[in-house]
Amino acid sequence: MAFPCYSLIAFMVAAAHAGDPACAGSSCDTLDSQVLLQAKFQVEKESANFDRGPGMSADEIRGKLSQKQGMNANSKVGRDTLNQFTSTSSWFWTYALEPNSKALAWAQDTGKEFVPLVSLKRVLPRKYGKCSFEDGTCTVYMLVNVLEKTKKSVTTRYLMGYNEPYANHQQASSYGNKGSKGVNGTEGAHWWRLWIQPAAERTGLELVSPTTGISSQKSGWMIEFLQACYDNRNAVPPCNVEKIKAFSLHEYKCYASFWRKYAAKDGGDDVSVVDKSCSEPFKPKKETNFYTQMKMAMRKRYGDEPATSFWDPYFDNVKLWVTETSCSGDLYWDKLNNHKARETPTAEQSCERITGQSCQHKEGSVNALLSMDNIERFSWFTLFPNPPKNHPNFESITAAAIMDSVTGAARPVGRALLNALDPVTAKCNGGTSGLDETLKQKTTVHSA
Repeated sequence: MAFPCYSLIAFMVAAAHAGDPACAGSSCDTLDSQVLLQAKFQVEKESANFDRGPGMSADEIRGKLSQKQGMNANSKVGRDTLNQFTSTSSWFWTYALEPNSKALAWAQDTGKEFVPLVSLKRVLPRKYGKCSFEDGTCTVYMLVNVLEKTKKSVTTRYLMGYNEPYANHQQASSYGNKGSKGVNGTEGAHWWRLWIQPAAERTGLELVSPTTGISSQKSGWMIEFLQACYDNRNAVPPCNVEKIKAFSLHEYKCYASFWRKYAAKDGGDDVSVVDKSCSEPFKPKKETNFYTQMKMAMRKRYGDEPATSFWDPYFDNVKLWVTETSCSGDLYWDKLNNHKARETPTAEQSCERITGQSCQHKEGSVNALLSMDNIERFSWFTLFPNPPKNHPNFESITAAAIMDSVTGAARPVGRALLNALDPVTAKCNGGTSGLDETLKQKTTVHSA
């Protein structure tokens, strides 16, 4: 049924241009292709006949992006790349206490906010020397010295805690000596009260938690950390849980229902993760809402009175920052995936999932994150990746890339974000790029 519809629309477009001198040659080709693409999507949308969830208009999406979206700006990111996101971002970050020079220049000209992060791999930028929390060679002064200089160069309001401290034993997290970033929650809280919290206080910065997540391994680390901090509230120096104004999460799911259920402040009990009306089979692994996990753990540990008077109100007011997200965990989350196929969605599939072109994904994760009031900020992983071919997450990082590090052009996800998640102008299947060729070469080598 779709093909006659396309043919009829094509005929109507041609007829509309017949005899129009402005359309001599190929000057109307671009317009015609856009009209046909719009018509194709509309036909597919109507024939699919599924609910895409509570979407927003393009203007609303751009407005929300300009408030919430942050750019993960590593040292490879150039000014030309960042300029494309000036109107649809408000902040940027990297895995360090200071930004790289190119991103800094962009932020100074555009007024963007930088969020420094305490990296356990390397606490201080190289020019400041080395120190370690583990061996006690770091001091509050060292952190304050760097942060004060950062504040003088760029708008800085927050200090973010350790990046994925729970994951030191995982292959992807241990790659490139990343195992040094791991610490248990109790020790992490000890370091927090000795160095991180005092440095934030002295520099007037709000605290964002160490980065964990919703899954049990990640949330378990955060529970241990918060309890250790609370138990040392009267120590010298004290650890003050209430100083942490937001929780940083890393989760890689593009299902809107995942976020609406497991990151909802009200517990998400009324949200169904699976839409049984969808034709595609889907059997997700069970998770527990982040807020519910936190509240239940504190009530179990401290009893009803402290839970009711302190913990519940605290969690009700804390915000979430989703500082890394993509579609790379979608296949792993679905128990029906036999793991014989590729382990990550393709770039095109990622684009389709965040632009509302998948029944089970509904409006997609980004739209959901933008519309949820308790999620204050988010950052797609990642903006400008250039991982070595032997990186254990090469395929997922490459597929999720916003920009192509080889050509500098926007990839499918980038086109979606730059076009307010519009499924037509995003052109999710709009061709290959330099990174795709690199991925093809890597896949060929593995298959040989």
